[in-house]
Amino acid sequence: MQRLGWTRVSTLTEDTQQYTGYLSRMENKLRLYNFTLAFSRKVPHDVTATEMREHLVKLKEAYSRIIIAELQSDTAAITICEAIKLGMTQTENYVWFLPSWLSKDFKMWGIKVNNKCSTEQFRNAIEGHL
Repeated sequence: MQRLGWTRVSTLTEDTQQYTGYLSRMENKLRLYNFTLAFSRKVPHDVTATEMREHLVKLKEAYSRIIIAELQSDTAAITICEAIKLGMTQTENYVWFLPSWLSKDFKMWGIKVNNKCSTEQFRNAIEGHL
Protein backbone atom coordinates (compact mmCIF):
# COMPACT_ATOMS: atom_id res chain seq x y z
CA MET A 1 0.00 0.00 0.00
CA GLN A 2 2.91 2.33 0.72
CA ARG A 3 4.37 1.80 -2.76
CA LEU A 4 1.08 2.94 -4.28
CA GLY A 5 1.10 6.09 -2.16
CA TRP A 6 -1.99 5.17 -0.19
CA THR A 7 -2.20 6.77 3.24
CA ARG A 8 -5.85 6.60 4.33
CA VAL A 9 -7.36 3.22 5.09
CA SER A 10 -10.74 2.13 6.44
CA THR A 11 -11.90 -1.14 7.96
CA LEU A 12 -15.23 -2.93 8.06
CA THR A 13 -15.41 -6.11 10.11
CA GLU A 14 -18.05 -8.32 11.56
CA ASP A 15 -18.30 -8.02 15.32
CA THR A 16 -17.26 -11.58 16.13
CA GLN A 17 -14.64 -13.14 18.34
CA GLN A 18 -12.84 -14.33 15.21
CA TYR A 19 -11.87 -10.82 14.12
CA THR A 20 -11.34 -9.06 17.47
CA GLY A 21 -7.63 -9.79 17.94
CA TYR A 22 -6.85 -9.63 14.25
CA LEU A 23 -8.35 -6.16 13.88
CA SER A 24 -6.43 -4.73 16.84
CA ARG A 25 -3.13 -6.05 15.49
CA MET A 26 -3.90 -4.80 11.99
CA GLU A 27 -4.82 -1.31 13.23
CA ASN A 28 -1.58 -1.16 15.24
CA LYS A 29 0.44 -2.16 12.15
CA LEU A 30 -1.30 0.48 10.03
CA ARG A 31 -0.42 3.18 12.56
CA LEU A 32 3.15 1.89 12.84
CA TYR A 33 3.59 2.40 9.09
CA ASN A 34 2.00 5.88 9.20
CA PHE A 35 -1.33 5.02 7.66
CA THR A 36 -4.32 7.04 8.79
CA LEU A 37 -7.19 4.86 9.92
CA ALA A 38 -9.92 7.11 8.54
CA PHE A 39 -12.87 4.92 9.49
CA SER A 40 -13.28 1.68 11.40
CA ARG A 41 -16.56 -0.07 12.03
CA LYS A 42 -17.55 -3.41 13.50
CA VAL A 43 -20.93 -4.52 12.23
CA PRO A 44 -23.21 -7.24 13.57
CA HIS A 45 -23.53 -10.44 11.55
CA ASP A 46 -27.22 -9.68 11.02
CA VAL A 47 -26.65 -6.12 9.77
CA THR A 48 -29.45 -4.84 7.54
CA ALA A 49 -28.96 -3.16 4.18
CA THR A 50 -30.17 0.14 5.68
CA GLU A 51 -27.67 -0.09 8.53
CA MET A 52 -24.84 -1.00 6.18
CA ARG A 53 -25.73 1.87 3.89
CA GLU A 54 -25.41 4.25 6.87
CA HIS A 55 -21.96 2.85 7.69
CA LEU A 56 -20.83 3.16 4.07
CA VAL A 57 -22.08 6.76 3.82
CA LYS A 58 -19.96 7.61 6.88
CA LEU A 59 -17.01 5.77 5.37
CA LYS A 60 -17.42 7.72 2.13
CA GLU A 61 -17.51 10.98 4.10
CA ALA A 62 -14.16 10.00 5.67
CA TYR A 63 -12.55 10.29 2.20
CA SER A 64 -10.94 6.89 2.33
CA ARG A 65 -10.96 4.79 -0.82
CA ILE A 66 -9.02 1.84 0.59
CA ILE A 67 -11.35 -0.53 2.45
CA ILE A 68 -10.23 -3.62 4.31
CA ALA A 69 -13.35 -5.74 4.84
CA GLU A 70 -13.34 -8.92 6.91
CA LEU A 71 -16.88 -10.15 6.32
CA GLN A 72 -18.71 -13.44 5.92
CA SER A 73 -20.51 -14.05 2.60
CA ASP A 74 -23.98 -12.87 3.68
CA THR A 75 -22.65 -9.63 5.13
CA ALA A 76 -20.31 -9.16 2.17
CA ALA A 77 -23.27 -9.45 -0.24
CA ILE A 78 -25.18 -6.73 1.62
CA THR A 79 -22.08 -4.54 1.88
CA ILE A 80 -21.05 -4.78 -1.76
CA CYS A 81 -24.63 -4.27 -2.99
CA GLU A 82 -24.91 -1.07 -0.95
CA ALA A 83 -21.44 0.00 -2.15
CA ILE A 84 -22.62 -0.48 -5.75
CA LYS A 85 -25.61 1.79 -5.11
CA LEU A 86 -23.39 4.43 -3.47
CA GLY A 87 -20.76 4.38 -6.23
CA MET A 88 -18.06 2.89 -4.01
CA THR A 89 -16.55 0.20 -6.24
CA GLN A 90 -13.35 -0.14 -8.24
CA THR A 91 -15.05 1.67 -11.13
CA GLU A 92 -15.13 4.76 -8.89
CA ASN A 93 -11.53 4.20 -7.72
CA TYR A 94 -12.29 2.39 -4.47
CA VAL A 95 -10.07 -0.54 -3.57
CA TRP A 96 -11.60 -3.37 -1.54
CA PHE A 97 -9.51 -5.92 0.34
CA LEU A 98 -11.75 -8.97 0.82
CA PRO A 99 -11.01 -12.36 2.41
CA SER A 100 -9.54 -14.83 -0.08
CA TRP A 101 -11.93 -17.53 1.14
CA LEU A 102 -15.01 -15.39 0.48
CA SER A 103 -17.56 -17.19 -1.73
CA LYS A 104 -17.85 -15.67 -5.19
CA ASP A 105 -21.24 -17.29 -5.82
CA PHE A 106 -22.84 -14.08 -7.01
CA LYS A 107 -26.15 -15.77 -7.74
CA MET A 108 -26.40 -16.57 -4.01
CA TRP A 109 -25.31 -13.02 -3.18
CA GLY A 110 -28.19 -11.78 -5.33
CA ILE A 111 -30.64 -14.00 -3.46
CA LYS A 112 -29.30 -12.67 -0.13
CA VAL A 113 -30.11 -9.10 -1.19
CA ASN A 114 -33.46 -10.01 -2.79
CA ASN A 115 -31.95 -9.40 -6.24
CA LYS A 116 -31.46 -5.68 -5.55
CA CYS A 117 -28.05 -6.14 -7.20
CA SER A 118 -27.44 -8.45 -10.14
CA THR A 119 -24.81 -11.15 -10.61
CA GLU A 120 -23.14 -8.93 -13.21
CA GLN A 121 -23.11 -5.93 -10.87
CA PHE A 122 -21.46 -8.02 -8.14
CA ARG A 123 -18.91 -9.43 -10.58
CA ASN A 124 -17.99 -5.96 -11.87
CA ALA A 125 -17.92 -4.46 -8.37
CA ILE A 126 -15.30 -6.79 -6.97
CA GLU A 127 -13.28 -7.22 -10.13
CA GLY A 128 -9.79 -6.22 -9.15
CA HIS A 129 -10.33 -6.53 -5.39
CA LEU A 130 -7.32 -7.57 -3.38
